[in-house]
Amino acid sequence: MGKVLLWVILLYPLLWGIDFLADAELLSAYHSFWMKWWEIGLVLVISYYVVQKMPKFRNEILEQLRINQYFEEVRRYRNTPYISPLMAMYLISPPIAYSPYDLDYVKNTFYRTIVNTFRDRVYVLSDYKNAQPSERKPYYQIVGFKMIAQFIFYFGLSFGWLAYWVIKDYSVLIVEWQLFSLPFVIYGLSKSTMLLQAIMEHLPSRLDRKIERETVNGENINWRDAFPDRPFGETIIRAYYSEKEKRMRYFYAATNQPVPATTATFRHEALPPYPFPTKIVPEWANDIEELYEAKKHEWNNPKKVSNVVPLRRRSK
Repeated sequence: MGKVLLWVILLYPLLWGIDFLADAELLSAYHSFWMKWWEIGLVLVISYYVVQKMPKFRNEILEQLRINQYFEEVRRYRNTPYISPLMAMYLISPPIAYSPYDLDYVKNTFYRTIVNTFRDRVYVLSDYKNAQPSERKPYYQIVGFKMIAQFIFYFGLSFGWLAYWVIKDYSVLIVEWQLFSLPFVIYGLSKSTMLLQAIMEHLPSRLDRKIERETVNGENINWRDAFPDRPFGETIIRAYYSEKEKRMRYFYAATNQPVPATTATFRHEALPPYPFPTKIVPEWANDIEELYEAKKHEWNNPKKVSNVVPLRRRSK
């Protein structure tokens, strides 16, 4: 669009030169054209820049909904012995940013959020109250009142304004002052469209299909199997180093710097720490496994009195 505007301006001296050399009247006709249509041209330019900002807005909404949905899934599995399938999926397949730009991918903090919530829970010895996760909140609660209100406001105001003038006299939208309201109408309709697309992208049904597609063996993973001495824990570590190496390459490529041979010296605020609080498996790892097996027996035999294995205190 910038180049188009530049050519619109440059054509004035260019046509003046042609008129001067060829004794023509191209400049007069060109000027008359813009004097007749400059309002529409201005509206188109403003509308163009309005629409250009919409993908960024959509990405921001998608990121916010992804975070809301993630924490809701973590909450559901809080009292179970299992990792949230969504957390497990993201740990072995780190999510990328919705923005297509390399630096936005490097700066995206969602993977850091996932690893931090995993680190806060993985080496915690606690009792398990339920075998099944709690019910999901209604989706509108995950979306949030603010986002719903934004959609209603942008869509209602812009569509209502446009519909009013179309029904009353649509010609005023081209020849009267109402023409200059069209960029605001386009702004409102574009924002409401981006909001609706983002909300539809994170529907619970889509999330379930995604988890079903990505979940390892279609089974829930208990916290003991996520320790670094188990295959799933090892996969988490490999995914972490792979993600670190990928972000390093993107960062140096985007900043036009030579890519280092190793990731040893690469640091970035958006990159999470090592996935586990320590590389050493806690000494009570066997206790948590015994507790898990006892709980499974209790849940599978609800009518029987369960003898829960007591946690042994280890003398130092």
